[in-house]
Amino acid sequence: MFVIEINICCSATTENLPYLTHMVEQTLLQEIVEEHREIAFAIHEALINAVEAVRRDHTYNVGFLTLHLKITEQEVYVSVTNSGSAYSRYEAEYMLNQDMLQVLHQDCGRGFLFMQALMDEICIENLDNRKAFSVIMRKFRKKKEG
Repeated sequence: MFVIEINICCSATTENLPYLTHMVEQTLLQEIVEEHREIAFAIHEALINAVEAVRRDHTYNVGFLTLHLKITEQEVYVSVTNSGSAYSRYEAEYMLNQDMLQVLHQDCGRGFLFMQALMDEICIENLDNRKAFSVIMRKFRKKKEG
């Protein structure tokens, strides 16, 4: 069975975003993942949200983020975990049920909208008694014909 798996834990800073995004893009390209640009964009949005969540909660020290990317023959699985305060179940459901007109002039929410539009599945999980949370996304791969 074909599997590529990457786990990276690093400081949740804007300086790390270009490195992480580039690594994701190159891995998706190397593995000939269809829709690699769309998937990379969704992951980039999740990384930005992670950095912003940590920045909100860690004024004087830097929190962490963890990127888990797994590519199999069936799917691309992504989890971005951060040490920012988690969303309540109500807040998570509210964000995932917005449309573009509702979030157009808000400070947040567009990233979740893009992630939802570009991936097949997305969910938000609270961790460690709401001291951290993960955005988990899946994109199912199309079967090759021939």
